[in-house]
Amino acid sequence: MNKKMIAIAMTMVVASVPVGVFAEETADVTAQQLFTDAAAYAIEVPGMTGSLQFGGEGSLKISGEGSPEASFGASVSGAFDLKKAADPLKMEMSGNFKTGVLGQNINMDMEMYVVQDGDMIDSYFKGSSNGEETPWEHDRQNFDGIWEEMSVSGPEEFKEKMKELLEEAKIEIDWDITEDNDACEMTGQLSYAELLPMIEEMEDDNSMTEEEREILEDIMGCLKMNINCTFDKETHALLKAHVDFDGSDMDSFGEMISELFAQEMAESGVNSAGQTQFTVELKSCEMDLEFNYDSVPEITVPEEALQTAAFDDAD
Repeated sequence: MNKKMIAIAMTMVVASVPVGVFAEETADVTAQQLFTDAAAYAIEVPGMTGSLQFGGEGSLKISGEGSPEASFGASVSGAFDLKKAADPLKMEMSGNFKTGVLGQNINMDMEMYVVQDGDMIDSYFKGSSNGEETPWEHDRQNFDGIWEEMSVSGPEEFKEKMKELLEEAKIEIDWDITEDNDACEMTGQLSYAELLPMIEEMEDDNSMTEEEREILEDIMGCLKMNINCTFDKETHALLKAHVDFDGSDMDSFGEMISELFAQEMAESGVNSAGQTQFTVELKSCEMDLEFNYDSVPEITVPEEALQTAAFDDAD
């Protein structure tokens, strides 16, 4: 199993990035307090359950000289449940992922467990595609190996590294924070163009050319991410979050992606004469998260998974 997959799962549980540190204060409670307290609460709480749902729709149109235009819809959707118990760490993530592209539909079910055993982490993964199952995969490694995947020594260094990147990028969001008797609600909008300096900083080889940077900046400038988060008023635990791209310039985004797609096809020799035109359209994209901290969930790894031999990187 890919170690980066384990690293991502672990990051979901033990670390989060307090983006609000760099936002303007608009209420008695600040975005910095909410994000920082929510991250600390998620790490320290004995148990947590959650759900993730996401979806997006788009289309690809193909036209050419002497041939009728063909249009193909594209969609992606997913729904996942998450359980986490602490001391020792156990995590379960299961759900379904669906894609539809060029008339082909793929329906994937996934099941993953992460279990702490002293200084070691065991992860188990199983999936199925359109009803065809894959066998369980088992990966076992030291905690240090997980953090090495992210080039840090542990969770504190990881959070510090991300904080430094965000500070250098000078990302600022004007949050609107409202409060009632039970919760704090926070809304804001982030332009993806603001993330470009951070992406460049994360490039180890600085391989991006000036032309590529300008193209990426134009594309990212079209996208605006709307964020709405609800926190428990007393503990500041994150209860739910909604993200969408409403208000983005989808027409310009589609035009630029279409140009890049056509250029790539021409350079590969598939459409060297430029006789075929490609039009990419992104219609919608959104994500919803919900969390509950009322109890410690029961997490049981299937016996079939436990009996699977651990993957050896040397093999």
